[in-house]
Amino acid sequence: MVDSDAISRIDVPCALCGCGEAEVRYRIGEFRVQQCVQCGLVAVNPRFPEEETSHVYEAYYGGEARVQDTDGEKCYGGYIKDVERQRSRRVHLNRIHRRRLRTLENLAPGRRLLDVGSAAGFFLMDARERRWEVSGLDVSDSAARYARSHRLAVRTGTLKDTHLEPESVDAVTMWEVVEHLHDPLRDLLTLRHALRPHGALAISTPNYDSVLRRIRGGRWHGFKLDEHLSLFSPQTVGLLLEEAGFEPVRLLTVRTDLLRARRALLRIRGRVPDALYETLRLGQTAINESLGKVIFFPWEKLLQGDVLEVYARKR
Repeated sequence: MVDSDAISRIDVPCALCGCGEAEVRYRIGEFRVQQCVQCGLVAVNPRFPEEETSHVYEAYYGGEARVQDTDGEKCYGGYIKDVERQRSRRVHLNRIHRRRLRTLENLAPGRRLLDVGSAAGFFLMDARERRWEVSGLDVSDSAARYARSHRLAVRTGTLKDTHLEPESVDAVTMWEVVEHLHDPLRDLLTLRHALRPHGALAISTPNYDSVLRRIRGGRWHGFKLDEHLSLFSPQTVGLLLEEAGFEPVRLLTVRTDLLRARRALLRIRGRVPDALYETLRLGQTAINESLGKVIFFPWEKLLQGDVLEVYARKR
């Protein structure tokens, strides 16, 4: 999160229906996690103004120490280095990307792809290998420069200030992005305009209906309170897509981790040999991929897994 002294925060009405009434579900420090009484969307107030977006995320991607998420990971730059250095990380990402791309290949009318919130471009790299014509957009110039250094057409900016040609792409992806948007309905309408007829939209986002949110309450890792401005459920993400002119065709929940030891691992990183650190990290992954999947399989089928993944077509 960003240093609370750096930016003045404001209260805003519901980003989905505009209602100004909400019931507080959690109070976490100075933040209120509240649920709209009209449409049910969960949102965070107060929040930083939209015009401060680039400052917030440039600090994170650029590696400034004042940015820290609820699991203690200080900057995205460290994540990039891990992916570059650790083959297991890249293999894991590649597996997720291949699954998602296979779904898109069955939905999209062609192979022109725009990834919104493309960050360092790892998803675009894997899509390019599968013969997609790829482009990206990210608010962080640091992240976009990294992607461009790998020959990816990634622009710096937000959907609000970026011109997209009408009917110019076959698929748009937003992997864990929609929760960051100040006006998700406006931005999805912009993307609908850029999609060709029957174009595909894919979204992933933390699931407010997650069984882990119910267990952990205000300690749930989905509450990144300066970054995650809206928290969607299967119902509210469906409302958003309907209002924006999309027809959902597939909705699932995934990535419900039994063991989240990121903070503990970060504390010992650099204090133990790299080989031991990597062994512990891989052990956590193995537990989540085996025992965790068995335990949480029923919850994910009931749409109570930790991450919502939604595929939709332009109406």
